[in-house]
Amino acid sequence: MGWADGSRVMNEIIDAVKANVPDPEVRKRIYRPIYGVLRDQDWDTVDESLFIDRAFNAVVAEDDPEYFDGGWTVDYEGPKGEGGS
Repeated sequence: MGWADGSRVMNEIIDAVKANVPDPEVRKRIYRPIYGVLRDQDWDTVDESLFIDRAFNAVVAEDDPEYFDGGWTVDYEGPKGEGGS
C-alpha cells in the first residue's frame, strides 16, 4: 500500500458509512473488519482517519490504544481535515 492510501480509502468509507448508518454500534461493526484488513496491509497512517467519526475512533482505541496515548479521547470529533482527512 502506498503512503496514505489506507487513509484515503478509509476516509471515504467513513464519510459514506457515517452519512448512511445512524447507529454508531452498527458503524463499528462495519468499520472493524475493514480496519483489520487495512492494518494487515501495513496501513501506517491510521491517525489521518481519526476524529471523523467517534465510532471509528472507538474501533481504533479498542484495537490499537496507543493512538490515544497523547491525550486525545475517543469522543473527540473534529472538523474534516483536523483528523488528517
